[in-house]
Formats: sequence, C-alpha cells, structure tokens
Amino acid sequence: EPQYDETTLHDFRLAAKINIQLASYRFTWGLHAWETGIPVMRPFGLMYPEDGRHPDDTYLLGPDLLVAPIVSEDPKREIPIPEGKWIDFWTGVIDEGPTQVEREVAMDSIALWLREGAIVPMLRKDADTLGTTTSADVVSVSQDPGTLTWIVVPGIDNSYTNHDSSVLSHTSEASVLIKLSPGDLFKSFALDLRFGSETQLPEQLKFQGQELATVESEDAFKECDTPCYFTVPEQGRIHVFVGEVTAAESEL
Repeated sequence: EPQYDETTLHDFRLAAKINIQLASYRFTWGLHAWETGIPVMRPFGLMYPEDGRHPDDTYLLGPDLLVAPIVSEDPKREIPIPEGKWIDFWTGVIDEGPTQVEREVAMDSIALWLREGAIVPMLRKDADTLGTTTSADVVSVSQDPGTLTWIVVPGIDNSYTNHDSSVLSHTSEASVLIKLSPGDLFKSFALDLRFGSETQLPEQLKFQGQELATVESEDAFKECDTPCYFTVPEQGRIHVFVGEVTAAESEL
C-alpha cells in the first residue's frame, strides 16, 4: 500500500527478524508463564517493586531483557534502569541502577538492555520462518535449526534450560566457566559474550581444555568450521563459534 514506503518496510523487516531470533527465548519463558503465572512481558514494577517506579512504557521481556519502546514522534526518551548492572544491547555501555538514562533511538532500533548474568538464546540470523516450507529460498528453523547463539553476560552465575532441553550455565570466579549441553533440536552452538564496553576482555579462551584459535573479522568468523573466536573490544564482546556439541556436557 502507498503508505508503506521502503524505509518503513525495511524497519519492519529488521524488527520481524529480531522477533524470530528471540522465538526460543520467548517460548521457553512462555512455558514458565504457563507453569508459574509470571508473564513473559513483565511490568517494571512487578519485577522491581522496591524501586518505587512504575512506568507504563518500560517492561521486562523474560527476566533478562529490559525494553523501552519509543511511543512518540520524539526519538529521545528517559529510561528507568533498575538495580544492578545492565548492558546496552547495541553499544555495550554499562548502566548501573537504580538510575535514569536518556537515549536517542532510531526508528530501525529499540532501547534494549541485558541484565548482568543474562542468558538469551538467539536463532540463526538468516531465519525466515519457524514453520515448514517448500520454498528453497526460505530458511525454516524447524527444518534446519542451524546454530543457536547464546548471548551470555558473565558476572552473576546463572543457568538456562531451553524448551528443547539444551542447557547453558555460567559461573564467574577467577575465570568465566561456561557449560553447554545439546538438546533435542539444537546441537550446534555459538556464544556472544557481553562483558560491556571499557571492560578488559579475557586474554585466553579454551574449549574442552584446548586453546581456541582467534580470527580477525566477522567475515572470517562466519567461515569457521572448527571452534574459533573474534573480539569486538569497543563493545566488550567476544563471539565464539563452538560448533556441534555431542558430549552430554562441554566446557568453555
């Protein structure tokens, strides 16, 4: 339709892609909601009642994602940050709450934070649908799950059991220890470790006791067929390709 210009369609496609990537996270916490009554989309005041703030335009998606939509024509808005450390999903900037921050958010983005300790599974970036397809040009997660990427924010020990029974846990003492187990659907894994900008990154990574090879770019990372990693120091991120996990439990 005429009102749907190319910019609008582009922005909607990006939002739809992120929505698909978060499907495992939403479904897992949806099962939790069915069992406990705690909703997937959680009011700020419900999760942090002692904070004293009850915004009607900021919420938690599951326990680990703080979402602040832009609900007016003004791209700037004030966002309440609850207690603890929260990492800006896009920039890696650490905001420590309770506080209030201002962000200017483009139409093709959203104000989004990760809680310290967070574990968020993300489906393959090229996924087009969760259902089945007969088209060779459409990527179906149900027919080809590909590699599941776990976003992990070390600092507070945590464990996550995905809806397909794949498991990730992490602990932080002298070093960060991550344990992985395959599930019924997902067997191949990658990690997106978020330490936060201006944070010194680990100097060495090992998988199953063997030191990992490092690559210099995202393009080279995409070509990895054995465990490897590359760093994004300005965002405090490390991308790790693990590959297929066959053991009951593997360690990084």
